Amino acid sequence: MSAWGYDDDKANYQGSGRVTSSNDDWEPTAWISQPDDKPHAGERGTTCYKCNGKGHFARDCPSAKETGGFNRQQQDLRKERGQDRVAGRGIGKACFKCGTEGHLSRDCPDAFGGGKPGAGFDGRGERIGGNARKAGCFKCGKDGHMAKDCLQAAPGKEDAKEKPRVPTYIPVDLDSDKLFEVKMGIGKHFHYYDDMPVKVTGDDPIPAAVASFADMGLHDVLNENLLRAGYTNPTPIQKYAVPILMNGRDLMACAQTGSGKTAAFLLPVINYVLENNIKRREHNGCAQPIGLVLGPTRELISQIYDEARKFSYGTDVTCVRIYGGAATIVQIHRLKENENPIIMATPGRLLDIVSKGKISFEKLKFLIFDEADRMLDMGFEQDMSSLTNHSTMPKVGERQTMMFSATYPDSVQSCARGFMDNYLFLVVGTIGAANKDVQQEIVQIDKFNKREKLVEYIQSLNAGEKILVFVERKLQADFIGAYLITQGINATTIHGDRYQEQREEALSAFRAGINTVLVATNVAARGLDIVGVDTVVNFDLPKTVDEYVHRIGRTGRVGNRGHALSFFDNERDAPLAKDLVKILDEAGQEVPEWLMTAAHRSEYSQTYYGTSRFPVQDIRSFDYSMKPEGKALMESCGGPAQSPKLLDDEIWDE
Repeated sequence: MSAWGYDDDKANYQGSGRVTSSNDDWEPTAWISQPDDKPHAGERGTTCYKCNGKGHFARDCPSAKETGGFNRQQQDLRKERGQDRVAGRGIGKACFKCGTEGHLSRDCPDAFGGGKPGAGFDGRGERIGGNARKAGCFKCGKDGHMAKDCLQAAPGKEDAKEKPRVPTYIPVDLDSDKLFEVKMGIGKHFHYYDDMPVKVTGDDPIPAAVASFADMGLHDVLNENLLRAGYTNPTPIQKYAVPILMNGRDLMACAQTGSGKTAAFLLPVINYVLENNIKRREHNGCAQPIGLVLGPTRELISQIYDEARKFSYGTDVTCVRIYGGAATIVQIHRLKENENPIIMATPGRLLDIVSKGKISFEKLKFLIFDEADRMLDMGFEQDMSSLTNHSTMPKVGERQTMMFSATYPDSVQSCARGFMDNYLFLVVGTIGAANKDVQQEIVQIDKFNKREKLVEYIQSLNAGEKILVFVERKLQADFIGAYLITQGINATTIHGDRYQEQREEALSAFRAGINTVLVATNVAARGLDIVGVDTVVNFDLPKTVDEYVHRIGRTGRVGNRGHALSFFDNERDAPLAKDLVKILDEAGQEVPEWLMTAAHRSEYSQTYYGTSRFPVQDIRSFDYSMKPEGKALMESCGGPAQSPKLLDDEIWDE
């Protein structure tokens, strides 16, 4: 027999407890019988190998003898604690640490202390037993955060980097002189506005349009501030909208970008405060605004705020702007300056302050949605509904609601109807069409040559011309801005990842001409009224034609001429080819031959059909199949809920 128990004569591998054949290809055939005092191998699994008893495992054997080694140490410890432990794991089915049944040792809540065996982790991942410690961050010992989020360096790691915090930002109001310095001069093509088609639909009576600001019946202080701000002649949207609103009608208005929509809805609100002699009154309770203006972006809200300050200069009217990125405590403090202010806000921060009990809508007279199509089309119906269905919000018909935008697809009109009562629908010009004062130029270029082409174009312009460059991604905005600076071009950037203070500084520097190039994402595409933008460059074309219309509308405002240059990459922009052809053709501008070819070859559907798709009438004139029906559709479109239960609030990112 070999040292390993192999008997060459019998061909038995006894060490394994198996009988094998003497052939090379042996296979186990049977278990070797055990001594009579041991169970047969085939019975293992149902028979205890210690006592031959059935119904329990060896680890649970009640008659097992004590063992030595580590287990002996454990037994001694339990004897000291008054717990007799038998061999195996635990006392019967009990935990071997505490002797209590119902759990395993790894889940034992009574682990050994003092560094004894058995120290482990509890169900929360906290150390227990001898190395147990108090709950909380292991760096600073404080509750409420984990070590990976701790801003205090661990001992011995004083040089560790702290997680950056968003700096506290307190917006600073422009003084009155600088506020009135910013004026949008009327261009030489302003008279073309008189030829724009205008149509008002809805139930009678429909107030007649006026020819001048003097005919609007505005308060004397308002007329003085209008002249000081450079408003001499009203635009078509102002001629029609102001009389409608001053007669108390709800209004859904649509007009081209840069046509003066902001003044159209601010003037009636401020005039109401002045005519009703609503005085400034400080308070320490809950603000109850007279007017509320909602917009999709912080920059648009700041712009509306500055316009409202111009019109209300020298009066008791208090305007407050509320948006994310700025100190909440400062905004709440501003609300205390007047119990009945006019608030301009993004819905996210507004909902937050309302939830704190700092704003009530009980005295609200005017609810305005600016760029309403963007708010609804981006899926924010729930947020708007949370505001309009707030317990203190006056019901539809008890408040005056107005919506303004440059585009109004049918689906957006359907949703918006739920917020309004017997409204008038005002259309100025061609809905969704590009501004004819903007010369559109589309250049075919691949993505690898865009940067050089952009620099070449900027350097060909006269010094001091303002250029707004649109890109699709935030990171790309920083890359392009940095590249332009390396080429000796005064550029800055604005996008959603920059701190609010940085965003406003960039806009201010661009408006003042300190930086002549502003590289931006879509955060600057809607509603921003930047004086003197000579050219808009679509470094990346947008995904929709509506967004294209809004972008190029940043130039060519109030009768001034503008230029829009767009880089067309066949690989990326093919879905937009057919829509661009229609936009150019409708504006009476030349369509490049290569763009016509790209449109014919494109497999993508056309989405913009000009005036045939957006008729000069509202959807109430269409078939009833286009109108919302029933509770579900009304609620999905953001209209008033049929039940008194409020919809869940969702905070907007902006």
